[in-house]
Amino acid sequence: MREAYLGNAVAQRAVKLVVEGVGSAPLDGSDPALVALVTARSGGQMLIETVAAQLLLHGNAHVQVLRDADGGAAELYALRPERVSVEADAGRCG
Repeated sequence: MREAYLGNAVAQRAVKLVVEGVGSAPLDGSDPALVALVTARSGGQMLIETVAAQLLLHGNAHVQVLRDADGGAAELYALRPERVSVEADAGRCG
């Protein structure tokens, strides 16, 4: 699929338009620190834009949450969907 996407300028432009639209949408939350994490840039692109692109191109997206010493969210990293496998935990539902 990667080669097909990279070879199709129309698909690239369509994904870019959607991703930039998602990135420019106002994001409001009760905790400014969490909003800052979601809107932070990594590799020149906002996390929310990376997640939107992954959803469009792969059908799913995964984010790793790194916690600080107090257990609060300190950093968020988008994980590449093709490198993540989800395993169901038999002891948990949902």
